[in-house]
Amino acid sequence: MIKNVDIERVSDLIRAVAAEEIRPRFQSLAKEDIHIKSHPGDLVTEADVQAERQLTARLPALLAGSVVVGEEAVFAKPEVINALFQDAPVWVVDPVDGTSNFARGDARFACMVALVHGGKTIAGWIYDVVQDVMWAAEQGSGVYRQQERITLSPDVTMPLAEMDGSLGPKPYKPTRSRFSHWLRHGSAAHDYIALMQGRMQFVGYNRLMPWDHAAGSMMYVEAGGVAGLLSGDAYRPTIHQGYLLMAQTADLWTEVQELVLEEHAAKASS
Repeated sequence: MIKNVDIERVSDLIRAVAAEEIRPRFQSLAKEDIHIKSHPGDLVTEADVQAERQLTARLPALLAGSVVVGEEAVFAKPEVINALFQDAPVWVVDPVDGTSNFARGDARFACMVALVHGGKTIAGWIYDVVQDVMWAAEQGSGVYRQQERITLSPDVTMPLAEMDGSLGPKPYKPTRSRFSHWLRHGSAAHDYIALMQGRMQFVGYNRLMPWDHAAGSMMYVEAGGVAGLLSGDAYRPTIHQGYLLMAQTADLWTEVQELVLEEHAAKASS
């Protein structure tokens, strides 16, 4: 296990790269700065490309022998993701999480970095660029918003019908009717921020790319939340298929798990 990760040095680097490559391009992108990847809703901008380039060049200097797996690098060369299954520590980078929001001038985007070793996330960072707020955590040491430690309440007394959350990109009406508000931010980073602030009580994902969840899921657990695959198995950044569920307490996680399983069964029989 890697010890004594310098959380602040990584935070400072993320802030510096965002100041150089992301913030100046926000609401200032030219048409030629926005490109389609796999489909019209899958975008990449010059901010994504240049921020990932800078982080890829500079992060390894903070930890000897480490390598970088970036979202855009994997799109260009899929075998890059195999580094997660090797022995070296891996920086997992999402340079602009919420690219579609960023491209249309919506402030709900963030820079996400996770440090993964032995198939587990040992540190994570979520930087809300517009608000200039850094969330950071080291496994076993809690999660911090700037210098304030964040801890979720271990008690959730309100019924599911009064809770806010989401269980996928498109609401399934019978499931949607069981809770209060369906919240989608268009950014996994902002979902995790809302979870850690208690503004969302649960969220589910059926797309498990490590740059979306390696940092946030560990940070949520450090704040006191519960994260796991729908099967009940623990989530790891090396798992890229399945359904990841987060909830504020263990009891709520089980309640929402049952709801999702009901939904899956209903869809399968229809």
